[in-house]
Amino acid sequence: MSFNIRVEGLAKLNMKLRNIPLKFHPIYNEAIKKSIFDVERETKPITPVSKSRKGHTGGHLRKSISRGIGYSDLQGWIESKTKYGIFVHEGTKNWPLSKPPRLPGTVRQFLKVGTARAMPRINRYFDEATKKLIK
Repeated sequence: MSFNIRVEGLAKLNMKLRNIPLKFHPIYNEAIKKSIFDVERETKPITPVSKSRKGHTGGHLRKSISRGIGYSDLQGWIESKTKYGIFVHEGTKNWPLSKPPRLPGTVRQFLKVGTARAMPRINRYFDEATKKLIK
């Protein structure tokens, strides 16, 4: 299961990145890796966890995010490795997004919110990478 989060202008940037010489790929790959880990850092604390009758929390959805991180040349991804993560993130008929999560401090659209929180740093990583290329 994976989530799609659109970053405005990313497709255009990706096309431009594909046209740069291979020797510059490591600079942008580093920015991509840093970005992925920033999204994970922002996402995990706000990812809902289930509460059992005894008050224990499973945290399987949170843990699955770490296992869903990957990257290759000029691309990266972060996803939940659970079957139900998409339903928590996007809502269902019986549990719409308007219904808050059970644990305070968490949000239903955890990847979307985590990505938004990480965007200022992500932009900075790509700005720095571009500056390295034009020096």
